[in-house]
Amino acid sequence: MKTLLFVLLLSAPASDLVSQTMPPGSGKENKEGIRVSPKGIYQFEEFKDGKVYFKNGKHTRVKLNYNYLHGEVEYIAASRDTLLITNKEFIDHISIGENIFYSRLKKGEMEVVGNFNNVLLAKKKYLAVKGSSANMSERKLTATSESAIPTSLLINNLNGEFQWQNNASRPDYKYKTTYYLIDQNRNFHPARRSGFSKIYAKQQDVLSEFLRKNEIDFDNEDQLKQLLKFCSEI
Repeated sequence: MKTLLFVLLLSAPASDLVSQTMPPGSGKENKEGIRVSPKGIYQFEEFKDGKVYFKNGKHTRVKLNYNYLHGEVEYIAASRDTLLITNKEFIDHISIGENIFYSRLKKGEMEVVGNFNNVLLAKKKYLAVKGSSANMSERKLTATSESAIPTSLLINNLNGEFQWQNNASRPDYKYKTTYYLIDQNRNFHPARRSGFSKIYAKQQDVLSEFLRKNEIDFDNEDQLKQLLKFCSEI
């Protein structure tokens, strides 16, 4: 049954495997006819050659990019539509050039920024709605098969904070980054003290002593790497 499912995944029409995020004819097109979203929405200036690796060992080549607004990797279908990847339970990882991404079901993709004896440090950078009395808290916009990308217009990009014209709520956006640890079994843990304690449970005493003597900012990538380097050597 699994073999059949993988065959269907690799051979089915794009409309059966993805959810559309931009309607045909929308956005700016480059020389290859591939639409480019407003600057700052995507990680890369253009969709790049990439590969989607499946858990059965197969892979497929496709043009890919990471969308900060959705917090997910998108690809260009044969129809030149910009699409989100679905059926992620069958995917092992995604490469866009030299950049590697892992999917967390219902949480989108995150990029690997370090490997410490097979414990991966990954970051998820995304655009979040700034807190206000209207939305009560900062929240990340996500795209699912039931929801579509807002049809609002980008009108400002100042110091990494975005504003869109939207007659309903006029939301403001800003970049946010969260970090995760991915263990050898591909389980995801928030890059916090609790996550380190779970992965390095056998070294708990040494880890606790290190954290007692060293103040670690768990939102700082360089400090997280220093801590992981220490943990990988004990």
